[in-house]
Amino acid sequence: SGDGITSHAGCTGQKFHFCQTKNNLNTAHAHVDTSAGEIYHHTSINDGDPDNFSRAALYLPGSGAWTVKNSIFYHDNGYALGEIGATVNHVIDYNCYISNLGPTEDVFTVNSTGATWTEWIAALDAGAGSNSDDNSWFIHKVSASVYNCYKGSAPTTIERTLTYCPVSASGRLVNLPDNPLIGGGVVIADVNDGVQTDIVGKMMYGLPDIGAFERLPFSNNRSGILGTGFGLY
Repeated sequence: SGDGITSHAGCTGQKFHFCQTKNNLNTAHAHVDTSAGEIYHHTSINDGDPDNFSRAALYLPGSGAWTVKNSIFYHDNGYALGEIGATVNHVIDYNCYISNLGPTEDVFTVNSTGATWTEWIAALDAGAGSNSDDNSWFIHKVSASVYNCYKGSAPTTIERTLTYCPVSASGRLVNLPDNPLIGGGVVIADVNDGVQTDIVGKMMYGLPDIGAFERLPFSNNRSGILGTGFGLY
């Protein structure tokens, strides 16, 4: 089907934690009809068809309730977000969407209608989700060395500009102190609250990173070899 992970009617109670998808034709996650579940700490790299804005990395057009947090949806040459349906029951927040398309372009769809980043958030907030995506990052790849970072419901305000993509091709976070995804996640009970491990078996420490890979905080960096603010994988 071209989808990384997909589910249909009757598939409920699903848990996708610390997963990674890459280079799938249509989507990273495609969950339709009444399917429901949770997606925590997912990293999607270049999933989705650059020519089809509806079927992008995150595609949730059904009526089921999905919770999506601490996840990265990155497309170097296409759409980071797909479609949410007319009945929005999702709770989506503390994520990061990276795209070469800007936050005020028609890069998302809400009920099959082109939508800006502001309209995407408004649709989520109007549903069952509370303040959905208000704590998420939208990062616009302007060029190979200019990444403008917007946060929450203020897509016209650049919070910071990076000279690098905060996520490497492998899915790991670029380990620099101004990377907003390091420590940018939210603590979720029984998922990342200190006794669990990431996708490669690393223990979770403090505020979780966004994505499937956790980096060791700089307090565990022996003698601060890399300098203040840096950590280790």
